[in-house]
Amino acid sequence: MNKLKEFIMKDIGWKILSVAIAVCLWFVVINIENPVETRKYTVPVTLLNEELIGQNDLIISNAEELDGLKVSINVRGHRIALDRLSQNKSHILATIDLEDAVNGQDTGKGVAVSLNVTLPNSSGDTYEIIGRDPLYVYVKLDGIVTVTKDIQVDVIGQTGEGYVMANPDVTPKSVKITGAKSLVEKVESAKAAVSADNLVEDITVTAPILLYDAEN
Repeated sequence: MNKLKEFIMKDIGWKILSVAIAVCLWFVVINIENPVETRKYTVPVTLLNEELIGQNDLIISNAEELDGLKVSINVRGHRIALDRLSQNKSHILATIDLEDAVNGQDTGKGVAVSLNVTLPNSSGDTYEIIGRDPLYVYVKLDGIVTVTKDIQVDVIGQTGEGYVMANPDVTPKSVKITGAKSLVEKVESAKAAVSADNLVEDITVTAPILLYDAEN
């Protein structure tokens, strides 16, 4: 036992130094062959709990801004792990939870909802998100309302010589307008434009209905 202890204690300083050098060399080799890098990824954003919007009689008034929204993230990790992440880019999940919008406080610009990003959990791979853009998204919510407006006919042009145009018979006579309260309440009139140029007989015309505000 004493001889074993003497063997272990003999030149212990050199042995510790050797181990330390070996560890350092291992780290050097790892950093040369598999260095730490930062890469940028751009992924689409998924909206969660969309059904809560309608269930609360709300509508997203800036839905066009959220449609096709993407987030850019900077990920730091070892090269091999980032290579595998690049091959599985579709597994990076970026989401905003619309429940947070329904329960959140409107700032005037909308409800600021945090944008969450989850990286795939692969065995042996270590990386971290060190930056993202944007950090949050503004969701503008508005109440849903329906109003009914009589359809007015705008007659454009002149009938043929010797003819006059009687009051048009409109079918349907009114239109229902459903949408965001802030927008629908601005609608003053619903009009359909009809050309009377050179008319000499009764005709049936299909015309689009246009909505106008108080300033026409």
